[in-house]
Amino acid sequence: EKARARVDAHPWHEVAADLRVTVSVGVACLGDGARPGAPGLDAADSLLYVAKRAGRNAVAYRDGADGTIRLAGPAARRRGIEAAARGAFPVP
Repeated sequence: EKARARVDAHPWHEVAADLRVTVSVGVACLGDGARPGAPGLDAADSLLYVAKRAGRNAVAYRDGADGTIRLAGPAARRRGIEAAARGAFPVP
């Protein structure tokens, strides 16, 4: 969230008047030796797309306490995270 906030706060208009840069991030915990296609990397990729579907400029993560998918920082106040997360992960 700190990295996303720093990019959001940068004076991009000084680079170009109409330039807007946003960051969407999916965060997952990975074990040692994680490789492409590993479950943790797939989870991070899915969470990235949840962040984008939730309105971009967001950080999505799965709460370790209850497994709920959440948005961090200012994006946490957005509605519709359930709809954005729907289909991101298979339901057992």
